[in-house]
Amino acid sequence: ALFFLGAGCEATKTLPPGGIWMSEDGGEMWTQRIFVDEVGKKVRTIGDLSILTMEIDPQNPETFYLGTNAGVFRSDNRGIQWTQTGLKSGFVANLTLDPQSRGVLYATAESKIYKTGNSGETWEVIYIDPQGQIVRDIEVDRQNPQKITAINKGGVVLQSLDAGTNWNIVEEFKTELIQLVVHPDLPATLFAIARGRGFRVSRDGGQAWQEVLELSSEVKHSGDIRSFVVDPNNPAVLYAGTTQGLFRSEDGGQTWKFLDTLVPRGTKPIEHFVVNSENAQILYFEVDNVVHKSTDRGVTWKTIETYQRLRPIQWIQIHPLDSNEVYTGTIIPSK
Repeated sequence: ALFFLGAGCEATKTLPPGGIWMSEDGGEMWTQRIFVDEVGKKVRTIGDLSILTMEIDPQNPETFYLGTNAGVFRSDNRGIQWTQTGLKSGFVANLTLDPQSRGVLYATAESKIYKTGNSGETWEVIYIDPQGQIVRDIEVDRQNPQKITAINKGGVVLQSLDAGTNWNIVEEFKTELIQLVVHPDLPATLFAIARGRGFRVSRDGGQAWQEVLELSSEVKHSGDIRSFVVDPNNPAVLYAGTTQGLFRSEDGGQTWKFLDTLVPRGTKPIEHFVVNSENAQILYFEVDNVVHKSTDRGVTWKTIETYQRLRPIQWIQIHPLDSNEVYTGTIIPSK
């Protein structure tokens, strides 16, 4: 029997099937990384939480942070053991780290933005949306960590130029925003992904925006974008997972091409997608609870049959310093 207990779950017979799953060989074999602690014969884990997001500390690649439906957890040994941080409640859907100041981390939970300066021991609220809109995403400028950009569900783009002390609205779109992506080499280039067709792109740090409604002229409708990725090996290459399937641009988003996968076109959205940062030939995406992999840049695909399929996958991620390490986070299924 399993039941929720504070920092995770308490197990008396078997471990829960969810949490974090890790592969050390490029997705071929997988192990569960959910342990919190053990008291007597009772084991507490994060296996029955929804794992909404994960961030790996760029200054200490052993340190992982998780955003969950029960606040933020931290591991200092690559996920072997987890501890709950000072933020112990809320649906923490996004995390972002200051790339230059160790221990500085930002989190979004519902309509609030939180900040910690001590690796999660204590947190302070640095923004509350005045309209109660959900803060959908947040990013720190890698070259100037004082500059933070966030988006909310209502279509507002927010920025702080002093590490979260003060916030200003830089743009208001009349559409719902779901994702914010910063160009890896050009931090002034931002992509705001909208609910519905297309995306918005700014090349001046968020002051002016261009609207792109259709990805491809090949088809009448390229679908609603669900995931958007800049290839870390070649920032001119963009990928968009949509309700119609997977698209790629080789010219920074000017033109797009549909990529055939094992998922029939238009049957399932491509929700989460990732490119290997050391080998652009290797791509992963997930649909429901199945991991798909290509080793030839999307020409052919296979499903990872060794991956457990007991819980829906919320995200898939590759360790930035070890491209053989692949992680997934699962969520509690909708009833």
